[in-house]
Amino acid sequence: FFFLMIRRPPRSTQSRSSAASDVYKRQVHGELPLMSSTKYEQRDKNQLKFKVSELDDRLNQGPVEERSCTDIICCGLFIAYWVGMFFVMSWGFNKGKPQYLATFYDANSKACGVDDGYQEYKYIYFPTPLPAYFDKTVCLKSCPRYDDSSQKPKSLDCKIIPQIPSCVENTFTTNVSSMFLIYNTTTYLDRLCFPFDLNELRKINNTYTQIFESLFNDGQRALDNFVADVKAIWPIFLACFGIAFVFGIVFMIFMRYFSGVVTWIMIALYLVALAGLGWLCFQRAKDLANGEAGLQAKDSGDGQQNPSEKNENVTRNKNILYGFAYGFWALDVISLLALCCLFSRIRLAIAILKASADFLKTSFQVLIVPIVKIVVTGIFIGYWIVVFIFVYSVGDFQQRDGTPFPAVKWDKNTRYIVLYWVLALFWNCALFMAISQFIIASCAAMWYFSNGGGQQYHNPLTRSVWRVFRYHLGSLAFGSLILAIVQTIRVVISYYQAQLKKGADNYRLLQYLLTCSQCLFDCLERFIKFLNKNAYIQIAIKGSNFCQAAKDAFALIWQNPIRFSVLAGIGSIFLFIGKIFIAFATTVCGYLIITRAERYKNAISSPILPSILFFIIGYFIGVGFMSVYGMAADAILQCFCLDEELCKKNNRASYAPKVLQDFITDVERTGPGSPTTGSRV
Repeated sequence: FFFLMIRRPPRSTQSRSSAASDVYKRQVHGELPLMSSTKYEQRDKNQLKFKVSELDDRLNQGPVEERSCTDIICCGLFIAYWVGMFFVMSWGFNKGKPQYLATFYDANSKACGVDDGYQEYKYIYFPTPLPAYFDKTVCLKSCPRYDDSSQKPKSLDCKIIPQIPSCVENTFTTNVSSMFLIYNTTTYLDRLCFPFDLNELRKINNTYTQIFESLFNDGQRALDNFVADVKAIWPIFLACFGIAFVFGIVFMIFMRYFSGVVTWIMIALYLVALAGLGWLCFQRAKDLANGEAGLQAKDSGDGQQNPSEKNENVTRNKNILYGFAYGFWALDVISLLALCCLFSRIRLAIAILKASADFLKTSFQVLIVPIVKIVVTGIFIGYWIVVFIFVYSVGDFQQRDGTPFPAVKWDKNTRYIVLYWVLALFWNCALFMAISQFIIASCAAMWYFSNGGGQQYHNPLTRSVWRVFRYHLGSLAFGSLILAIVQTIRVVISYYQAQLKKGADNYRLLQYLLTCSQCLFDCLERFIKFLNKNAYIQIAIKGSNFCQAAKDAFALIWQNPIRFSVLAGIGSIFLFIGKIFIAFATTVCGYLIITRAERYKNAISSPILPSILFFIIGYFIGVGFMSVYGMAADAILQCFCLDEELCKKNNRASYAPKVLQDFITDVERTGPGSPTTGSRV
């Protein structure tokens, strides 16, 4: 895929002839009419497999205004799927038994509080609370709870079973399996009697008791302290959302004015690091060579051992270090040559990143898109989980082997319905992501073409939302469905992988095949996400259906591989830096507030857990900021490539924003050709 992305479109000839060059220059200076990009590249039409579709004249002023509904069939399919989801919900609510999922089983495989004769005995109790006797359980009417040892009961009201014929305390035995210990408990999930005072358990085994005490008493104490800290400093958590938002704006300003400097500094440091690593390896190899010579002289003098055998490891390490040194230097030279070849592409990527920062400064309202997407996705996932619990509980319940927990056995129809519900999760989440990407791309495209003589930039957010639900919901649902199917297949493969692990070595070959399939579908999922994102940008600009948009997006990337690769590489670095910067800056501010402010520093037990929450809040805000920024950069690059072709076809000036106009001017001044005159920068 890397070679696919860096491939340049083949030419019918290695260079233009002098006559063709003269014609080209006369077209640029207005002596001859400019030819359309399609006619201009007619001579290599047969050699270029992937080509962008004919440019629509309506694109000359920016994104197409007059649109029609696209992929109506897929839109209807999505609506029908939601109707099916409501039927699944009704079926699950009618037949599901979610109460069984919170039910524990006694040693006789009876469900406490559910099975006949057990309705009054709903609490599970461990008479011998040791890991080796985890399956020795009994159902109680109520959990034992007392304030002091004088109130401790001598027996418990339990459901007698053959494995536990009596619930009277029995600690005077050397056989641990027959021991019945009564201890103070607390109730969890309104079902589980859990040890409250672990001192009594030391009668059984002090080591296990210390483990329980460390895991649960300390954990309970830490949880209580954390809850108390959250209640004390909850205004700071709300303030962190605003703090993270401010640092997001600061990072956008930084990107606008310093992204170029940072990029060239990182490239310079990369080249220096390669040269330095090569020098260190070379010096280390020389040291080994000198030590080897001295060792050979010493060995030859005493004659006790063959020098070649004694120095075998030293010689091998020396040669490996020499190889690393020459490899680092060779990579450094190759990188330097690539830098010379990609210099203008790197400058273009920097200009695109700066333009994206300008877009966010102008269209600040677009930052609400990821927030709405997160809220809507969270609401849907909550609804999905509730229904899934009911659907999951449709079947025959039985005790899981060796544990008091339940297991459900589905029939064939239930399996298909669960699979249907899993696909619903992936499809809807992918669609929410697609809608947010389309809206951001649409706003960025409107902004790009508003800088020249194109469309007016008014109400971009509402217009983009209108276009989604009025014209292109079917196309976005189509792309989301393809991605959701691949993700569902990966879930099915993971399920069978988990099942095969129970067979140990009996199915090793099949395990390898499933692992390879999982890897292939993971690569396919990444490719579909990449293609979908660029297809949505094409839909936002041209208003085409999904298949045509995916074809045009792939053709555009195929014809501009280095541009997209360089932008993706540099952009991914800045996106990562932005997320981490916003998260850490928010964490530092929150930490300083809770440790310096008199109101809060004495009200918390520890700043560690609140600081972790500060980091999580800052990171999620950073992800929202950077998702808008990254999508805007991709959309602006596609608009720039489209603007090139429109300039050649319609003999007009570029509509690029100022930062890109400055880049074009520099290229025209420093080198032959420019983006607006046909040469590829």
